[in-house]
Parts: sequence; structure tokens; C-alpha cells
Amino acid sequence: MPLVDFYTTCGPWVHADTLRAVAVVESGVNPWAIGTLHGAIFAPSRAAAERVLVRALRTEPSVDIGLMQINSQWLPRLHIAPASLLDPCVNVRVGAAILAANFIKASRPGRSHLHALVAALSAYHSGSETAAVRYAEKVLSVRVSSHPSR
Repeated sequence: MPLVDFYTTCGPWVHADTLRAVAVVESGVNPWAIGTLHGAIFAPSRAAAERVLVRALRTEPSVDIGLMQINSQWLPRLHIAPASLLDPCVNVRVGAAILAANFIKASRPGRSHLHALVAALSAYHSGSETAAVRYAEKVLSVRVSSHPSR
């Protein structure tokens, strides 16, 4: 399946180019990336990633999982098993749902689509619409550099 189709199928609420850009920035498009406070671990296989994830969840207060680096703090709210986020499509679906919810929350009368997207991306990364604007700009830069005409 072409990547655009993958992102469109797995996360239809968010533009495929935006999802791909988030994955590039978050994990380098590595479905088995595990982020901890000590840095990122890029496991060579899903089985290895599952072992790393189990260990990290026991020892770290916060763990980022998979392509979109879904933070472990979402797990109880979403009622999702941590290892299921190592499935790339599940991971993108969850990331897209979080980003879409952030965008809806950030969309206000008088706020442009772009400003709402920056706020949504910032909230995706940090939980705050304003704390990670540089992160949002980096994602948008990756998105634009992939498709300069858009």
C-alpha cells in the first residue's frame, strides 16, 4: 500500500501529509521506536520493541510508543494495550484521533486554519497549545518540504 493510502486509511480524520510529517519528526517513521526520558530506542523488530516497551513501562514515568510516539499517559483514557500501539495502523489511528481532537479544541472563531493546526500540533507534542510551537513549525516544515506546491 502506498504511504499516502496508508495514512489516509489508518487516520482519515487528518490529512495524510500531516500524519506522515508527524511520524517523520516523532520517530523517523520507525514503527518500533520507543521514546523514554533517556532517549529513543529503535528496536529492530516488533518482538524486540515489545520487550523494550514492557521494560520501559515498568521503569519510566512516561513512554512514547511507535510511529506517532503516542505517550503512555493516553493508555488508560483510550483503554488500549501498550503493545497494540506497535501496530503501525493502530498507532496512526490513535495519533490522528488525538491530533483531530486537538484541532477541534484549537479551532475558534477568528483563528485561522493554520493557527489552529499549529496549536493542535503543539498540544499533540506537549499538552499545551503554546508550549511546543517550534515543534509544530518543524512538522509543518517537513510537510511543506515534501510537497512544496501545497
